Amino acid sequence: MLNLIGIGLSISQLRKEKGLTQMDIADKLFVSHQAVSNWERGETMPDIAKLPVLAEILEVSIDKILGDSKTTNIVQSLTCSEQESLKSIGNISFDELSDIAPILKSNQVDELCESLDLELTMDQILALAPYINNEIFERISNTYYEKEGIESIVALAPYLSTSWIDSIARETYLLKGMDVLVSMCPYISKDTFDDLVIDSIVKNGVSSINSVLPYVDENILNTYLEQFIKDNALFKNHLR
Repeated sequence: MLNLIGIGLSISQLRKEKGLTQMDIADKLFVSHQAVSNWERGETMPDIAKLPVLAEILEVSIDKILGDSKTTNIVQSLTCSEQESLKSIGNISFDELSDIAPILKSNQVDELCESLDLELTMDQILALAPYINNEIFERISNTYYEKEGIESIVALAPYLSTSWIDSIARETYLLKGMDVLVSMCPYISKDTFDDLVIDSIVKNGVSSINSVLPYVDENILNTYLEQFIKDNALFKNHLR
């Protein structure tokens, strides 16, 4: 595991040994002074593209900055420009991947994620979500959706594109109706949600949208007001 505090102390000590200021490092790496300060406090660390340059500035090897561990060896392999560097890593565990994901390029996280010889749990997917490209993330999410339905991916919704959510919302509605969309309502686009609500009312009556009533647009409610008041006791309570 990468020790951010230890890495920060190493950067700070090596910088001082070279007689450099944080601003000197920042200027050479084209980053902000605050970024270097955050590295040295162990709050963040340089992304993988900056590490070789930082090591060159400090005139040390990358492992001198990161410390000696398997994770360090993985990072060193990934600093190579050749695509073969990914293949040379071999098996990598989820813990190792999640540890280095914040400093990797998203395409590197994608490839390493897909190379894992295990099915990711929901917690693991969420841990990697900020670092995975949308295409890969939606492919993983779709696996859960196909196996367990739309309810299984609610936790992933903030990281999914609206167009993808709209697509599975329409598909789910056609298969199971409005009720199963309740948990996903905040993430479905307004246009799609309005279309589904109106379609459900026309085809199945006003009672078919009882479960999603709090999310229904006021204009739609007004359009079907008379029908709601006549047929929907729940809506009468809603008006009170």
